[in-house]
Amino acid sequence: MAALRSLWRLMLVLVLLLAGLLIEVLVFPLIGIRQRETCIRHWSLLLLRAVGIHVRVSGAVPSGACLIAANHVSWLDIMVINAQRPAQFVAKSEIRDWPVLGLLVARAGTHFIERARRHAVHAVIQELTRALREGRAIGVFPEGTTNDGRSLKPFHANLLQAALDAPAPVVPLSIRYQDAQGQPSDAIDYVGDITFVDSLWRILRANQLRAQLEWGDGIVPAGTRHDLAHACETVISQTLGLPRARPPGPPRRLSDPDSAPG
Repeated sequence: MAALRSLWRLMLVLVLLLAGLLIEVLVFPLIGIRQRETCIRHWSLLLLRAVGIHVRVSGAVPSGACLIAANHVSWLDIMVINAQRPAQFVAKSEIRDWPVLGLLVARAGTHFIERARRHAVHAVIQELTRALREGRAIGVFPEGTTNDGRSLKPFHANLLQAALDAPAPVVPLSIRYQDAQGQPSDAIDYVGDITFVDSLWRILRANQLRAQLEWGDGIVPAGTRHDLAHACETVISQTLGLPRARPPGPPRRLSDPDSAPG
């Protein structure tokens, strides 16, 4: 039964991916931004149901322009957030080359960053600032890469500069995934040598997985981007009851490519 359930879920995911591409190509050019966000929200909800993820939400889902700063556990984080508040995300440029999914997220308005380019971060911050000023929501993962959900990596501050420049509130978002017993699920892990295909198959085979989101209060941008990063890291760490990987180190330069999301 588990194998049949996994194959059925995989078929649903493939159908949704193709449907998403068709919607982006044929429908998006004919509708406005708000209608596109509605499509993205409903599509994300359907995808989560297809892979067997049940979502629980607490806190007020933000509206209007905001920068959402979330801890990063899985590639599913984007779908989980979009199912509540559609946002434009920042991702490493390699994701653009993923089959089907790369094209899908690119056409959805993802901002890609080439970490090998010294000034790539500056260009992306300018793009994010413009989007915030247009009233859009931006999603970033200040840890810079996925984690196992059992601790937090230090929060990088660079991309939070866009919230100061716009200006726009920063909303901390705490994400955790649990199994039917309420324990962290290994099926969600997307770290180390785990590939996207491996991760997808493990999720499809799992049963009764839950994603829990807790929206924090919006933080009015003030001080420096490092102050914002520290405030978000503190809120998320306390909300999830997770230790930080290590104490925050000295501030990174804005041009440091290692500060870009992974």
